[in-house]
Amino acid sequence: MRAKDARRVEDLAPALNYLLSRLEDTHGRFLLNGKPIAYYFDEPTENQKKIDLNVWASIQSRSYPFKAELFEGHLGYIRLPGMPMGDNLQMSKEIRNAVCQVADRGAKKWIVDLRYNGGGNMYPMMQGIAELIGNGVIGYVVDRNGRKLSTWSIRESDFYYDEYRAVDLDRGCLSADDPKVAVLISQYTASSGEAVAVTFKGRPKTRFFGLDTAGLVTVTDWTQLGGDLIASISIGYYSDRKSTVYQSYISPDNKIDFQITNDPEKDEILKAAIEWLRQKGQ
Repeated sequence: MRAKDARRVEDLAPALNYLLSRLEDTHGRFLLNGKPIAYYFDEPTENQKKIDLNVWASIQSRSYPFKAELFEGHLGYIRLPGMPMGDNLQMSKEIRNAVCQVADRGAKKWIVDLRYNGGGNMYPMMQGIAELIGNGVIGYVVDRNGRKLSTWSIRESDFYYDEYRAVDLDRGCLSADDPKVAVLISQYTASSGEAVAVTFKGRPKTRFFGLDTAGLVTVTDWTQLGGDLIASISIGYYSDRKSTVYQSYISPDNKIDFQITNDPEKDEILKAAIEWLRQKGQ
C-alpha cells in the first residue's frame, strides 16, 4: 500500500522506512546515488539524548582528523576518527606509520581515542592499529541468537574479516606484546567506531574511559537493488573476543562526561586515562 502510487525510486521512501521500522533496524539505510532516502529512528536512548547534533555533524564531516602524539615521553596518543571509503592501503599505511613513529620515539603505553569516531570504513582503522589490538581472535559478528556469523582476527599485524584481508602491511613496530592501553569513548563513538572499541573489550591491560557509545552496534550488509538504489541492512551484532555480545552500546569502565576541548589540562577523560596509565601493573 505504501508503494502503490510510486512513480520514481524516491517515491518508495515511505515503504522502505516502514520496512526498516518493522525490522527495528536503526542502523539500516536505503541509499539512492549515495544519499539516504529511508531510515528508521526509534526513541533515543539516554546516551543518544546526550548527542549535540552540531557536534555530531562536525564529527561526521571529519572536523577532528587523525592525530598521533607522544605524552610524557612514554605515552602514545592516537586519535582515530571515522574513515571514508577509499584507498585502504594508503589510509592504513598512514595510521600504521604514525603509530610506529610514536613508538620509535619511546611510547610504551597507549591511549586510543575513539571519542570522535562516527564510523565509516572499518578496514584502515583496524589495520592501522592492529598491533595495539593484539594478535589472535579479536571479535565476532553474531546473529540475534548469539550464533557466530563471522570472525575478526589479527594475524602477523594484519586484520582479517574471516579469511578476507583488505590490506597487507609489512611493518610491525611494537616491541612489547599487549602494551597497556586506555580506550576513550563517547556518545559520538558510532558504528564501525564501536566495532573498533569492541575489539579492545576483553583485551588484557585495557581500560575504557568516557561515556556510553551511540548504539549503532550492528554490522550492515550492502546490496545493490537495481540502478543506484542500495540497501544497507543490519545482519548481526558485534561480539568481543570473549564472546560478550553488544546489542545496545559499549560502556566505559570509568564514566566521565565528555566535553570537547583542545586543552589536555581541561580534558577530564584524557587526564583520568593518563593517571591510570601511570599506575604500575594493570
